[in-house]
Amino acid sequence: MKVMKIGVPVGSAIVGMVFLAGVGLHAGEMVALPQAPTVLVTANNFVACKNPRPEICYEVYAPVCAVRETKMRCIVAPCAATEQISYPNDCNACADPQVIGFASGGECP
Repeated sequence: MKVMKIGVPVGSAIVGMVFLAGVGLHAGEMVALPQAPTVLVTANNFVACKNPRPEICYEVYAPVCAVRETKMRCIVAPCAATEQISYPNDCNACADPQVIGFASGGECP
């Protein structure tokens, strides 16, 4: 579970406000938000990004774990040429030119 602190009034604005329907919360209270499931990218669940890459993406939160090239080349092994990183959805993942593919179903561990 992620824990988030409810916004505190600053002047006439509320900074960092979280709106939860039907829940009476006050400034400074802590709220536990559900955490997205985690997924690890494997050969069985890997989906390669296709070309052309998306230029505009939808705003739906359906987290994916993407494989992104690190652009690092090693002289002495072992070293990772890729890393797994979470994106809010598959479109946002493949819009990053360094991402080679993803696994849907949750965020990276």
